[in-house]
Amino acid sequence: MKIVPLLLSAALLPFGGAAHAANRAVTDYLQRASAEATADLAAAGVDSGEGLTVQARVGSDGRLTGARVVKSSGSAEADQKAAKVLRRLRVGAPPNVLIGADVRIAIGPEQVLQAQNPQATNP
Repeated sequence: MKIVPLLLSAALLPFGGAAHAANRAVTDYLQRASAEATADLAAAGVDSGEGLTVQARVGSDGRLTGARVVKSSGSAEADQKAAKVLRRLRVGAPPNVLIGADVRIAIGPEQVLQAQNPQATNP
């Protein structure tokens, strides 16, 4: 399986003067998460077919909770395997802005991930 670098982006709500620091913390966290996710997905032999998208919530311990497939790869087995791998992913404490946020992770045919956080609100 070919592994390529991950492409990450996060859409954040304005944070006033703290926007730059929050943005940097989110970027750093997503880079760590993507590196670990790539390694874990490759080790599990996940074949994303034409691509799949998983949605999950970021927990305070850095674990993705409630991971579920929102766009299927066309293979129920690959979908289940990817969701299971991502549920076990624990990166460490996330920035406060990501705790409780819904994150979508798109896994493409070449293992390119995009983590988008369109609702970066702290509950």
